[in-house]
Amino acid sequence: MKEIYHCLHISAHLQEIYSALTDKEGLAGWWTKDVDVEGTPGSVSTFRFASGAFNQMKIVLLEPTRVCWECVDGHTEWIGTHVLFELSQDDEGVRVCFSHYGFREQTEYVGACSFHWAYYLTSLQKYCETGQGTPNEGA
Repeated sequence: MKEIYHCLHISAHLQEIYSALTDKEGLAGWWTKDVDVEGTPGSVSTFRFASGAFNQMKIVLLEPTRVCWECVDGHTEWIGTHVLFELSQDDEGVRVCFSHYGFREQTEYVGACSFHWAYYLTSLQKYCETGQGTPNEGA
């Protein structure tokens, strides 16, 4: 499992989901409340978690249907990996396909990350559909 891959449907407008992936309020609403985001390609966003863990993600791509980050600092197994969100409209709403790829090897840590991403993607879905996600409380 050198790549984590999840897909889900969200009953919300594509622009709402895009905003949840790109602006500070949105990211704090579903991933972690302690976040610093500039939201421009090439800028680095910092995400802090209550456990003391953190990730610094360089924004690689911002398109209306694709958002991609590269981890430049944080847990050693994350550094150099990429996180990609791909959005597409369909009959059920918006299909969100998520991948976290570029891990050097398959480890138990990657499996744990897959579990945590599934939790936070469900939080993203709740946030976009109801306005209330279940983000980490942050530092």
